[in-house]
Amino acid sequence: LFVPPPGLETEEAERAFVKQLSAEMPAGINIGYDGRFCSMLSYKKKNYALLTYDDKLEFKGSSLVSRSIERFGRHFVREAIRRLLDEDVQGLHDVYLRYRDRILRHDWEHGVEDFSRTETLKDTVEQYEADVREGKRTRAAAYELAIAQAARTGRPVRKGDRISYYVSGSGAGVTAFENARLAAEWNPAQPDENTAYYLKRLDEFAQKFEPFFEPHDFRLIFSPEDLFGFSPKGIRIRTIERPIEEVEGEVPF
Repeated sequence: LFVPPPGLETEEAERAFVKQLSAEMPAGINIGYDGRFCSMLSYKKKNYALLTYDDKLEFKGSSLVSRSIERFGRHFVREAIRRLLDEDVQGLHDVYLRYRDRILRHDWEHGVEDFSRTETLKDTVEQYEADVREGKRTRAAAYELAIAQAARTGRPVRKGDRISYYVSGSGAGVTAFENARLAAEWNPAQPDENTAYYLKRLDEFAQKFEPFFEPHDFRLIFSPEDLFGFSPKGIRIRTIERPIEEVEGEVPF
């Protein structure tokens, strides 16, 4: 991805420039035109977010938004990225506070679907238990719940079964497999999800944005407000420009 020279502001002008650029490349190398975007968040190699001209986010790679994390985490990261691309530091702080407040108040838009995780059993129960005995893996919530459910219902556990669960108990440092419950068992009238655990998960998602700020500023943005409140004044998004000699070897031609 690259930023075109000044003066190229339309898709037609950009396409013409790319065509001209491609014509000047060594034989066998053609520059493609996959699209145009308002801005880009480069997170790490082959992991980035693109903001389209119709205000939609597109993601490459799974480091920013992975399908394996809780739904509220995916939504939080997407909203935070949008504020970051706008350089809206106050908005970034507000997003964090809103999700933190939702966790504290058990205010879930889609109920247990917002904070549960769904995993597919990739091995048989026999293989899982053998691996645990031999120290090849630790106990996993999805398997332990599947085994317990099979004991109750008499229905065997099969490789490929999908298990949805959430974490209950108290304290952020609980062991997931010992405190996991099937998502179907969650009762919105008596919510028992582990608030401290999910606040910790929110802070883990927020850690994705640590590279973009000075340590002190990062802590201010992604923390509850103290008696003095929060002000974005003086907080700047970090810009790191790598010398050309550091990246020359990464150019694919």
